[in-house]
Amino acid sequence: MKNRINPINLNRKKMKTILLNLTMLFLLLSTLSLAQTPTQTQAISIENDLKKILPGGSYNLAGNNMIRAVGNKSYGFEGTPCVFDEWYPTDIYLKDGFKHEKVPTKLDIFKEQELVALRKESGDSIVVDDRVVSYFEMTNTSSGQKYVFKRYTVNNSKTDKFCEVLHEGKYSIIVHHMKTLLAADFQGAQSAGRYYDKFLSAVEFYIVTPDKEVVKVKKSKKGLLQALKHNKEAFEDYLDKNKVDFDKKETLAGALAFYNGLLN
Repeated sequence: MKNRINPINLNRKKMKTILLNLTMLFLLLSTLSLAQTPTQTQAISIENDLKKILPGGSYNLAGNNMIRAVGNKSYGFEGTPCVFDEWYPTDIYLKDGFKHEKVPTKLDIFKEQELVALRKESGDSIVVDDRVVSYFEMTNTSSGQKYVFKRYTVNNSKTDKFCEVLHEGKYSIIVHHMKTLLAADFQGAQSAGRYYDKFLSAVEFYIVTPDKEVVKVKKSKKGLLQALKHNKEAFEDYLDKNKVDFDKKETLAGALAFYNGLLN
């Protein structure tokens, strides 16, 4: 009996051969195209320069979608996971001395800290590789106020956190910003009737001593006096006369500036 040729197998072999030939042709054309393209120089633009501060040099898109599903409906969030709600122009100083100027960024502090940069050309955002960042300075476009964030080990963390520097001197005062999420509560007779998850802000204050020790400080007159023990009478008199508001960063910065002046 002669061997019969299965037409189905024959067609499969033909298709494989055709696909293989098409693949080889595509690769050949791609190679020729690349060979004819001149080498591009590194332009000074966010699109190219930011690759220097991206994990592995590739874009890691940061999610902008703040909507989640609850039951059969969609509800959003109240507030944001970031220190500031707006995109602020930011000067980013890298550990190798390189500087990126006026990059629109936000500092996401919910769960893990992430410095997120906006790409205006495409409208999406990317997460900066914070391992290469030394510090950064944000500018409020409305008020012109600048916010400096530097690395410190706080809150028993194993890694450095970016903390806002209120005043820097012999003794410095810094703020560790945090966000937590209060879940929506709308089900059941005893519910709060809140259909949105809500981001809650919290801060911790620290004194940085001349020997670089980072000491947590209570937001009170007593807390400051316990951390700053020199010239106690003069400093206490300043706190009383100026009615320092321990919930206002500006007055705390002023208090540290006065204290450092007593040490000169």
